[in-house]
Amino acid sequence: MKGHGAAVVAGVVLAAGRSVRYDGHLKQLIDWDGEPLLVRTIRTALASRLDQVVVVLGHAADEISPLLAGLGVEEVRNPAYATGLASSVRAGLSAVQASAQAALFLPADQPFLTSGLLDRLICAYAASKHRIVLPAAGGHPGSPVLWDRSLFGELAGLAGDTGGRSLLKRFGSQILAVEVQDPLELADLDSEQDHRRLLAELAGRGCKG
Repeated sequence: MKGHGAAVVAGVVLAAGRSVRYDGHLKQLIDWDGEPLLVRTIRTALASRLDQVVVVLGHAADEISPLLAGLGVEEVRNPAYATGLASSVRAGLSAVQASAQAALFLPADQPFLTSGLLDRLICAYAASKHRIVLPAAGGHPGSPVLWDRSLFGELAGLAGDTGGRSLLKRFGSQILAVEVQDPLELADLDSEQDHRRLLAELAGRGCKG
């Protein structure tokens, strides 16, 4: 197992959405530093301590699926993706291996996410009794979010366009926040405006994207 003594954790990459806020473009296929954004996310997940990586596809699955060939991930299709995020969460949970103690849900649109941060979340979970572990920047929670198996039933019971964040207030005492030094690591691309803004910030730091 990749955990090297840490907890056994499965990663679930949520990539079934229609990217409606991205002016009709498939956000999963947007080029970022020479590769599709989804592939970048998957490579980050595979380079971490995650023992399994599941990718949930839905909208344009036939177009996106070839990108996964040879990467060593498990593809799950969500035919009900149009009903909202909850259906993708359930689809991902259905593929999580029985030995997994927790699942780490990753959005497909965080280009600055690092395997190091994923490892910090996994190790923080393994070293604590908290059932939910997430990153935070300046006290503000972000993604990805790790969920203990004991909460899988709660996640599976979500409906509509609702993800696990709707449960955070309910289980507030169970949350462990792992602070990140650079808020950019938690930034996501919800729109082309976000894309331009992040590229401008990168340019200001002398980086490329």
